[in-house]
Amino acid sequence: FPLPSAMAAVGLCVRSKKGEDAMSWLEAEAGGEALLLIMVADGHAGSEAAQISADNALPLVVSKTKDGSAASLQAALRCVCERLHSLVVSTS
Repeated sequence: FPLPSAMAAVGLCVRSKKGEDAMSWLEAEAGGEALLLIMVADGHAGSEAAQISADNALPLVVSKTKDGSAASLQAALRCVCERLHSLVVSTS
């Protein structure tokens, strides 16, 4: 059987002074490259926006990444930012 092009393990932690920030990390593989992705969502748009970002951003990055190259990750991040913006706007 062919192996999937991306595999991932996800961790999530939410801790901040005001309760509006969120953090997540993801160990993944894309195109044979091992990746460790870490993000902090600053809750400027509120805790719900930060949580939506923490829950969705990194798995979306892996799904949009063709390989582990910088160019592929940058293209994936552009798509993910647009998608997260749409998700946050649709919930507010």
